[in-house]
Amino acid sequence: MKPKNSSGYDGISTKILKLCGSQISKPLAYTIDKSIKTSIFPEHLKYAVITPLHKRGDVSDIANYRPISLLPVFSKILEKAMHSGLNQHLQTNNILATEQYGFRKGLSTEQATYSLTNNILMTWNKKIHIGRIFCDLTKASDCVNHDILIAKLEHYRIQDVTLNWFKSYLIDRKQRIKINVNENQTHYSTWETVKQGVPQGSVLGPLLFTMYINDLPNSVIHESKAILFADNTSVLVMDRDFTKFKQKMNLALTSLDQWFIANQLVLNITKTNVIKFTPLNISYTNYVLDEVNNTKFLGIHIDSHMNWKIHIEQISHKLSVACFTIRKLTHTLNADILRMVYFAYFQPVLQYGIIFGGNSTHAQQLFKLQKRVIRIMSGTGLRSSCRNLFKCPKNSGRQGTYWHLNAVH
Repeated sequence: MKPKNSSGYDGISTKILKLCGSQISKPLAYTIDKSIKTSIFPEHLKYAVITPLHKRGDVSDIANYRPISLLPVFSKILEKAMHSGLNQHLQTNNILATEQYGFRKGLSTEQATYSLTNNILMTWNKKIHIGRIFCDLTKASDCVNHDILIAKLEHYRIQDVTLNWFKSYLIDRKQRIKINVNENQTHYSTWETVKQGVPQGSVLGPLLFTMYINDLPNSVIHESKAILFADNTSVLVMDRDFTKFKQKMNLALTSLDQWFIANQLVLNITKTNVIKFTPLNISYTNYVLDEVNNTKFLGIHIDSHMNWKIHIEQISHKLSVACFTIRKLTHTLNADILRMVYFAYFQPVLQYGIIFGGNSTHAQQLFKLQKRVIRIMSGTGLRSSCRNLFKCPKNSGRQGTYWHLNAVH
């Protein structure tokens, strides 16, 4: 676990815990073993402190805040022990659906995006009509019904002592809100019981939610493909006949909504949309779904023409801001620190999704931005060659500095 200063209601951080790890490891191991054998999750580890974090927009609008949940660090250690056994059970018995990419070892957001784009391109090559439904769920992890989740765990052969442990883990959890007015003033709400949902900020929460929606692909009609990453749900529908294709789109949306209702998840129909790979007019319960030319999937903008122009424009804006920031820092930081800033704020944005849009004709502007930031860090002129700056030391200005940077091309 990373040594952090943040802590739950008990005031114990991972940083403190790691300093005294050798002294508490044996009693901690005994406690974990006792918890699993007796199917009891300690009551004092079920308390979460919720801190609202402002995302964007009006600070007075509560919808513009993201809740950050802080749990006791001992809770996470106990959860890690159970997570290891549960994950091994899922992998050994091949329980998780192949359409589920979220929180699984060896699978990533880029692989989920590749599965989506590859299916679209292959369908285009066969001259088949295709459309994508993107389902937006309202507070998905907070709406998980405990009885339904326990029933699904039992269906996946989580039984006896282990099943009772998960029952103990889920019920009677408490949380309160913490609001920092200023450095010297903090307000707390009263402790309230959480009656549904998987614990936010927990180790087991994401895996339990993955198991909760694991059977969703079974509800999708034949010849359609679902792609899941946590609560990001996309369904591709295809057919050669346009009339049958539109019927399938409506049937797919209906079957998805029926599954969400049965599992007590809320489909936000106003934010659910269809990307127009083919002209459509899809309606549901007298509400016509928005037909968009582009949509965001796992941080990557996918447009109806698959030319990646919009995605690259979004990246270019972020990289331009990073260039400006690094330019301001060149007067105060040395070359080594600048290189760290580059790999922290520029390179990750540049690399994410580059496998998809890297061959686009619009990608050239990304390479130009990368050359711009290299010139800024090395102190060279605007028209100087960047070829050697990616791999060789700079002999003038910032002497002895090896950038060792990977060019986009």
